[in-house]
Amino acid sequence: MTFERPKCARENDVTEIDEARGGSVRERERPVTIKDVAAHLGVSYSAVSRALSNHHHTSAELKERVQRAVEQLGYEPHAGARMMHQSSSRMIGLVIPDITNQIFTASAAVIEEICRREGYQLILSVSGRDPTIEYEQLRLLRQSRVAGIIIAPCGDSLPETHRLLGALPVVQLGRRNVELAAPTVTVGDHKAAQAAVLHLTQLGHRRIAIIGGQLGLVNSKSRLDGARGGLAEAGVEISTSLVLTGPMTAEFGRAAMIRLWSGSEPPTAALVLNSVQTLGVVEAIHQMRIDVPGRLSVVGFGDPEWFHLWGPGLTTVSLPVHDLAEAAASLLMSQISQRGTKADPALEMSLDTSLIVRGSTAAPRS
Repeated sequence: MTFERPKCARENDVTEIDEARGGSVRERERPVTIKDVAAHLGVSYSAVSRALSNHHHTSAELKERVQRAVEQLGYEPHAGARMMHQSSSRMIGLVIPDITNQIFTASAAVIEEICRREGYQLILSVSGRDPTIEYEQLRLLRQSRVAGIIIAPCGDSLPETHRLLGALPVVQLGRRNVELAAPTVTVGDHKAAQAAVLHLTQLGHRRIAIIGGQLGLVNSKSRLDGARGGLAEAGVEISTSLVLTGPMTAEFGRAAMIRLWSGSEPPTAALVLNSVQTLGVVEAIHQMRIDVPGRLSVVGFGDPEWFHLWGPGLTTVSLPVHDLAEAAASLLMSQISQRGTKADPALEMSLDTSLIVRGSTAAPRS
């Protein structure tokens, strides 16, 4: 007795191209390959490969035939295989501390649009402000052969991170780590913080609290120095008990505000030097039912949407986020277009900020 082998059990279950039916393709379980395209056209594998690579020795007529066949057969180029033959891919890495900070999410949207326009794909990575995670994310990006990286660095990046970025086009976004040999696009932090403090002193405040990020980052230190400079310019004594710095988290902002308000002489005003800590400060204000601006005036940094929706509206230093992200992307694209030439690591582009006065600041009660 003989058994006919079922059609569905053919080796590898591969469906062949039916030339008798005009080259149509019946359903298959494996993806279409270059060999399938070559067999369909009756040309060599190398001819199809050169056509797909837009080789200058390949005729326009063959390139057009290959393109029609690719569309007809549903061939998708294998990204990994392409990358094996390239020193870099058409991908850009963006490493940010978190996705809750409006400054970084808005920047990511701008950078993604520019990358897409230039023919690149953006890969977003989040470090969580952890230098070890930051290094791992960057290592994976290097393995993916990204063409360049935009990074908002940790204040205490690992030495391995510095070495890893040494051979790539890199731009630091919004914050500067002097250990990273890469140019920076940031804002005039010193001047901005100084203007915010002077706004409070002009209203008559003398006990002004300052809450800021860790000082490993140049911009955090610059903002703190600017705030102190504003106090000195106004002839206001700087009280160390009113200056608290720490992790750029809402938790730290909340704890700092509770500590300040629970002291024997609470401040009449507070300047918070980043938007994430500001969220924690606002939570503490609600928890302790502090009257703003009656008993406490508050100035923030950055301008996420909720700043103008909260309570009386939050007076803040507005940052040019769109321009910041656009400048960083343009600087990186310039490096890449010059065949990966790295820009001067000492280069620092500084953009202007503006102080937006809303209802959270007023003269202190007499």
